[in-house]
Amino acid sequence: MKSIKILFITLLTFFLVTACGGGGDAPAQLKNLSPDFPVLTPVAATLEQTLDDYLDKNQDGKAAGLSILVRKNGQVVYQKSRGMADIAAQKPVENSTGFHIAALSKTFCVLAIMQLREQGRLHLNDSILKYLPELPETWRAITVERLLSHRSGIYDYIMDLRPKGSVGDLNSQLMLEYFVKNPVLKAIPGTKTEYNNSAYVMLAEIVERASGMEFSKYMENYIFSPSGMIDTYINDAHRPLKEKDALNYGLRDDWYGIHLYTQGDNNQVSSTNDFNHFFDALAFGRIVSIESLVLMAQAQVVLDGREYGYGLAIDGYVNGAPQLSLRAMRDGYATLFVIDQAYGVEYVVLANGGERAAMDQINIRLLIERFYKIN
Repeated sequence: MKSIKILFITLLTFFLVTACGGGGDAPAQLKNLSPDFPVLTPVAATLEQTLDDYLDKNQDGKAAGLSILVRKNGQVVYQKSRGMADIAAQKPVENSTGFHIAALSKTFCVLAIMQLREQGRLHLNDSILKYLPELPETWRAITVERLLSHRSGIYDYIMDLRPKGSVGDLNSQLMLEYFVKNPVLKAIPGTKTEYNNSAYVMLAEIVERASGMEFSKYMENYIFSPSGMIDTYINDAHRPLKEKDALNYGLRDDWYGIHLYTQGDNNQVSSTNDFNHFFDALAFGRIVSIESLVLMAQAQVVLDGREYGYGLAIDGYVNGAPQLSLRAMRDGYATLFVIDQAYGVEYVVLANGGERAAMDQINIRLLIERFYKIN
């Protein structure tokens, strides 16, 4: 049991280091709680029974909750929600409940970039100064592609700047202004690969400049609405969570004592209902072409021994088809997103229970992979 706990702690450390933080209010009485450790249950004869058994064993219906969507060959084979979106108000999590999806916001930002690329309104080899001319000339070698592939050389505002106290509560505009005033780069563009949240905030700004629309409006008009994602929106300091959305029940509500309201890398709210529509929209080319999706899924760089495409990680390959995933945390919100093309399986797990929810997601992925015998 001790070794299992050490494994979970190691996995959680990965989550906390690589995920995006942000705003949201964790109830004070929960901030000092330590996560307990869920029990991995056996695989049953059906996927429904397999996941139901796990939730029955581990999910307290009166505690923070989660929502699960699993699809096989384009059809929903499991979609259920458990627990509470708002404990005090006794509002349960439903399939239409919105959750912050943390770093998975990046994938949607990439789709916006790909749309504009298809329309000829930007090119991946463009210098970012074409769209952000206020940045210094020393940044000219930074291209849109280098932002996408984490090779820009820009300081990461989460891992590099906040621990030093260089920035306070932050939105996209304040981050851009910071770099205008502090133009020193961490590395020569194109020479070093390092996961970078700042780059995706820059990409959202480029979407605004290339389209002539606010990022949130562009996403609503050209990504969410065409996909039928009626519960999805971009949350910021001026747009509070909707009444039915899940509250944050993690162990913290900030990173290094500050709150984040950046866009592109973070702050998208979505439901599992909407992800069902999103998977269909991808499959039927309602957002971008298959050629753009293939480009996004191709390995571009290696980060910490793991291949990354544009906005998604690659866990491996089966018969040449990539296994795509992204997992992340934002305060108490935990997100797991997987597309396994070779097996025709795609799923998303959204939760608001913090570190404990992240452990549940690890187990749920294990159960899905064991049920479908995914290597």
